[in-house]
Amino acid sequence: MSAAVQMLDEREYEQIQIREVAEEAGVALATLYRYFPSKELLYAHALIEWGKSFEEKVLAHDDRGTTDADRLRAVLKRTVRAYARYPHFYKLITVLEVTTDVAAREVFSGYARSFTGIVEELLHDTDPRDVALVTLVAQSVLGQQLREWSLGHLTLRTVLDNLDDAVGILFGKPRVRANRATARSPRK
Repeated sequence: MSAAVQMLDEREYEQIQIREVAEEAGVALATLYRYFPSKELLYAHALIEWGKSFEEKVLAHDDRGTTDADRLRAVLKRTVRAYARYPHFYKLITVLEVTTDVAAREVFSGYARSFTGIVEELLHDTDPRDVALVTLVAQSVLGQQLREWSLGHLTLRTVLDNLDDAVGILFGKPRVRANRATARSPRK
């Protein structure tokens, strides 16, 4: 598994061949295919392996003295920075989100559920009835922003600022436009 992770760290998923992973790992190609019948399944497991260290780091930095909004901002920003450092892993996610390989999709779903669990675990003060919805909205905004960043439409700074604003809206009040009727000068 470490060979697959290392190769993805160095180049994009589409550029990696299973044969190369087998060679790097020092195993026969047939052996690798016995355990991972598809490239998508191999890399779904590689993503899980890569994600374990992220999960450990996030949970180690869980400052219980801050607010839910602060903790959510921190995990979203750590996530963005992790993908900025390792962009090939984010691009792998976009592949696995649409794979037709049922086994790979199941493994990837575990990765997604793990991240959902991390976010939910950080929401100590949010009403339990709202935790799932706050998590859904936060992950939706994160996913949309990462997609735009990966396509080159947004800078990393803009993504971080947008996430910060989105969390502010989730836990505070949105900025309200001045009332149009009172903003106009009165008619004479």
